[in-house]
Amino acid sequence: MLELTANPNIILPGMLAVIASGLTSSELFGKRSIYLSLIHARGLDYRNDPRTQSLRRVGVAGIMERNFVELDRECSREQAMNALATNPVWIVVNEPDGPTALLPPLDLQRHLDDCDDTMIDLQAIPALRRGLAPIHFQATLQEAEQTLAETGADALFVWRMRAPMIRGIRGVLTRDTLESAPLR
Repeated sequence: MLELTANPNIILPGMLAVIASGLTSSELFGKRSIYLSLIHARGLDYRNDPRTQSLRRVGVAGIMERNFVELDRECSREQAMNALATNPVWIVVNEPDGPTALLPPLDLQRHLDDCDDTMIDLQAIPALRRGLAPIHFQATLQEAEQTLAETGADALFVWRMRAPMIRGIRGVLTRDTLESAPLR
């Protein structure tokens, strides 16, 4: 504006007009600035705070929990006992369409102690289950944080291809683990 008018007195009114238009656009209409919209359209991330930079540098494979077992939603008492014998940190509950929940082994052990059922429905027992969402083995912690926010899940199962068209679960990552991860 200074170059166009050659008048230094126009700077303050011009700045006030830009601020008023920016606030009106964002608060009244819920729109981002054109600069942020262009950055987002190109797939770039404008946040460069130290925490975000650290999350981009660390992969999910570095902090995922590898001590877990997989059980089908409906399993026998013997399968449940064998799974608990390995002392897992988590139990991944599998359904026909894939993993759906994360179950603490203590809840399954408590259920086995209380009842004598031969078949167990892992989704029906009283337990503190966590919803699961998938994330790739090569993803960063920033991507994991975004996935948790987008899906509303409480945990992620980390998958990797074992063979062509066969996905295998390599680990699990909970929101608590992600939030307490040591960042570099």
